[in-house]
Parts: sequence; C-alpha cells; structure tokens
Amino acid sequence: MAFKRITIHCNTEKRAGRDLVRRMSAYLKNKKIAADMCSVYEDAPLPAGTDLLISLGGDGTLLHAARRAAVQGVPVLAVNSGTLGFLAGVEGTNFEKELDKILSGKFYKTERTLLSVNIFNENALVAGNLTAVNECVLKPGGIRAFTVAIDYKHHKLNEYFGDGIIVATPTGSTAYSLAAGGPIVAPGTGTFVLTPICPHTLSQRPMVLPQGRIVLTPRFKRAEDMAIVSLDGQNSFTLHTGSRVEIEPSKHKAVFIFPEKYDYFENLYRKFKWGKR
Repeated sequence: MAFKRITIHCNTEKRAGRDLVRRMSAYLKNKKIAADMCSVYEDAPLPAGTDLLISLGGDGTLLHAARRAAVQGVPVLAVNSGTLGFLAGVEGTNFEKELDKILSGKFYKTERTLLSVNIFNENALVAGNLTAVNECVLKPGGIRAFTVAIDYKHHKLNEYFGDGIIVATPTGSTAYSLAAGGPIVAPGTGTFVLTPICPHTLSQRPMVLPQGRIVLTPRFKRAEDMAIVSLDGQNSFTLHTGSRVEIEPSKHKAVFIFPEKYDYFENLYRKFKWGKR
C-alpha cells in the first residue's frame, strides 16, 4: 500500500513536538508525499484524501488522533516524542529509518476496539455517541465514595461501593485500569475490563468480560452528591441523581500501523520492565 497523502497530528505547544514536526515535514517533502497538519486542539474532519495519520507526541496525543481517525477509517501511526509512549511503534529519535520501511510497505495493521458511550439523565440523552480508545471512568465529583450499580447485557452484575469504576478496552488495560490493579489484556481478545477503584470490600475484584452492553448507574447518599464520567482522561461530564452511563463496543475501529518487526510483548518488557526483578 502506497500512502499518497499524510496528515501530521501533533501538539505544537510543546517544543519537542514543534521540532519533530519540522523534521517530519522536511522528510515527507523530500519523499514527495503530500502532507497536511492538524492540532490536538481541533476536532474537525481530517483533510480530504488523508490515507495515513501520523501522531507525533505521547500516548495522550495518540488517543486524540485515534478517536479522530477512526470515524473516517484512516489508519494511525504513532511516533513517540513524549515520555513513556507505550502505544507508539516508532520513536521520534530515529523515525526516518522506521518510516522508510513503512513507506516501502514493511508494516502491519491491527484493529483496536473502541468504546461508544451515551450519557442519560433519567430518560433524556445528555451526550451521545462519545468515543473512547482506552477507558470510560466513573469517579466521585467530590470527596465522598458512592455506589455504582452495574448491568451487563441486561443482567444485574454487581454493585460496587468505593471511588468508582473503570471500563477499559484491551488497549486501555495497560493504562488507568492497570494502575488501579486491573489485569493486562492482550489486544484483539474481544473483551472489556471492569476494574473497581479502591472498593470498600476485598471481595470486589477486577473482571474480564466478553464485549457487550454495560450500564453504570451511580447511587448517592445525599442529593447534592455527584459523579464525573471521564473518557480517556480527556473528556468529562458531571452526573447527578438519576443519571446513567451506557457503554457498548463502537461500530468504528481504531486502525494502528506498526513496523513489521514490532512485538507487543517485547514492548511490555522494555517499557514497563514487565517481569523484571
């Protein structure tokens, strides 16, 4: 597959991002490939004809890029100029070498499940068709713990009392969910991870479930209590009594491009020091 029009997605407010954009732009110009620019601070459709979106930055930049590209079916290549950059297949320090290979067809594509989120107040839709790559998090809007009732595929699953709940995709299993004690789930497993945040009983543990409809209903002790629903840590909404959050697999997929020799488990070992003593 030959890429004819590439859009560079970046955060130009960061110096490392600006420097890398200049290098990347010069590289693509030398290759005689049409290139456009877009910012993490905009959500407009990608330029017409874009057949590859290159995300320059860290994992946060990539999450924004992946949500934006998925709607148009455009694949994303992540080039890391951040700190960890776990989701990136290419490091910014030597992107030219890897990108040479990718542009010559030495790469592979992988699809990642996204979350589709709808937020209701009673029966009124407050915000709909929201997308998350990593996770949907329900957490307190103040200092008080609260109860979350969970319905899974129209069956009562459980009630968790604590500091909230995380519903993560396999991609997001290595993010907030992992920090909260959830398991690492390999991409492509067709599952969701349900991870309670600081539950007030030891019997409430993380669960791995086949992908399906999940409804989160917060229950508060006081009328003035509230909760926050957060998507990928980048978009948030306030929930009051009578609200609920409905989560399903999105009809869109995030398509990531990786170098031919990229290894997910080697990446775990190298960047997370997985298994080291």
